[in-house]
Amino acid sequence: MSHTAKQSPPESGHRQAQPRPSARRLAVRREDSVLPSNVEPGAVLDTIRRLIEDDQVGTARRAVAEAARRFPEDPEIRKAKRVLNDGRATPCSEVEPRTREEFEWLGNPPAWARGKWIGLVGRQVVVMAGTMEELIAAVKGKSFPQKPLLHHLES
Repeated sequence: MSHTAKQSPPESGHRQAQPRPSARRLAVRREDSVLPSNVEPGAVLDTIRRLIEDDQVGTARRAVAEAARRFPEDPEIRKAKRVLNDGRATPCSEVEPRTREEFEWLGNPPAWARGKWIGLVGRQVVVMAGTMEELIAAVKGKSFPQKPLLHHLES
């Protein structure tokens, strides 16, 4: 007979002990900081990779956000921040002048464009398609005065 850990019988009213979370996870919950204070950018990237491999994407996002505050000029951390973006739009006070008209148009698109993939140059729809693949194919076959802004409009 093999040796196994003792378990309380179900009828005793005792619950089985749950595994304790790792010390690292406890530290993350108790503190706002996910990263040690003296960490270098390379070590941050290693930590973020390990967190992703451990399916701790939320913690990885917090770590990369913190690293971006500490090392705003590091190109690899900036890249990791873009990759781990949670999908929410980040408000910006200033729109790039080249895209100002496009974003104004996108603020109130006509009904006929809803549910479509579009390419805008200024306030003009220069290409429209039902799928992203069709839109990209259409853009590749045309010449424009400037690169169109590609966007999908919700239905």
